[in-house]
Formats: sequence, C-alpha cells, structure tokens
Amino acid sequence: GFTVFENSYSEEELSSIREKIDAIYKTQVEEVGGDEQLLYDIGDGGIARQLLAYDEYFLKMATNKNVLTMVQKFLGDYFVLYQQNANFHQPNRAHTTTPWHRDLTFWHYTSSRPLAMTALHIIDDYTEESGGLFVLEGTQKHEKFPSDDYVEDNKRYFTPKAGTIIVFDSMMWHSPAMNRSENVKRSLSHFYTMHLIRQEISLPKLLDGKWSDDEFLRRFLGYDVMQQSSPKEWRLEKYKNKRKS
Repeated sequence: GFTVFENSYSEEELSSIREKIDAIYKTQVEEVGGDEQLLYDIGDGGIARQLLAYDEYFLKMATNKNVLTMVQKFLGDYFVLYQQNANFHQPNRAHTTTPWHRDLTFWHYTSSRPLAMTALHIIDDYTEESGGLFVLEGTQKHEKFPSDDYVEDNKRYFTPKAGTIIVFDSMMWHSPAMNRSENVKRSLSHFYTMHLIRQEISLPKLLDGKWSDDEFLRRFLGYDVMQQSSPKEWRLEKYKNKRKS
C-alpha cells in the first residue's frame, strides 16, 4: 500500500526546512489579519499551504526524483501538483488531519488505477510520544471506511524518522496519531493528481507566470489546466498554448 524512502534529507536540510515552513506559516497567518485562531475556526489551523509559491526551495522537494518516478508509474506521464502543505501537529492539540482520512477528502469510490498519489515528507521524528502514523493497507481499493473491528485488527502503526518520505495512494485511509510530546511535529504533504482534477488553490495564479516557460513545470504546476474566467480568456490562452489543439 505504500513505499518508504529513508534518509532523504540531511540534518542540515531538515533544520533549514523547519525554519522555512515556520516562516511561511507565520506569513499566512498575517495574511488573514494575524489571528491564528481564525484558521482553527475553519479547520485550517496548523497548515501552511502551497509553499513553493512563497519560497522556490520547495519546488525541489515537490520534484524529488524518487517520488516522481513512483508517481509517473501509477499516474502516467501527465500529472499535476494538486497541493503542497506543511502540517504542524502542536502538542496536545487536535489537528484536522488526525482523524482517519483520505487525502482526496470525501471521495469515497474506487477506480481502476490511482487518481492521486501522496508523498509525505517527515520533517520531525514521529515517535511513540509525538505520535506515529496509522495506515490501513489496501483500503484504497474499497469505497467505504471499514468497521471498527477491522480497523483494530488491521491498522498498521509505525514511527518514521525525520528525513523519510512515504509515498502512497491518496485514497488509502491513514491517520497521524495525536502529539503527546512537548514539541511540534512537522510534516510536508505533496498531493499529485491526474490532470483532470483541478487544484483547490491555483498555483498558476499564485505564481503569476513563474516557471511557465519550462515545458515540464508548466504542465506539472497546472498552467495548462487552469480555469479561465471567461470564453475570451479561454480562447486567448488556447491560442497562446496551441498544443491543446
């Protein structure tokens, strides 16, 4: 149900990543008036979104070669970065990702091939105290969430070290355990989808043309599938990007 790449980052890289995602989260809190509680009120507290639009360092993480090789194997040659989120699991505070969930939230059906893949980059150690990761292997092949008895008998629990990347079908049920330590537990989620699934937060609009001249990044970041505001805009973009024809 999943693949694990260990030792993907050095301690120096992890330290830099922590500083960068903390700074972006602070910026995003300031963007909504500086009140973090507002984010918690809408179930979005402890999440920094679309990081590469704020710091291009995160493009390197989104295009990790090991991960993209796996994604291409399952999704084919044309896939899009749906979103890139940093999760902050604060000590003894509920997080929106803590309950059992699929990363294509509320999509409860099966498909003949994966619609999306998740790459979870572990930035702080997952330990018994800070909370490990529960997964239900094979549940991406079943529409409904299984019974409590099935979950109890079949859930798998492990505690990946910082620097690990876990790649899995986004429809597999999983849950990070509650953080009972005294320190924040960070992770960085990347969701890659087939191009027919639109981004909730538009990277092309955030990036305003950045990297659009690169053939791979143009497609990967969603420039070729962004929604247009009118028939006129759709036609002008189609003319500029004739390979759509």
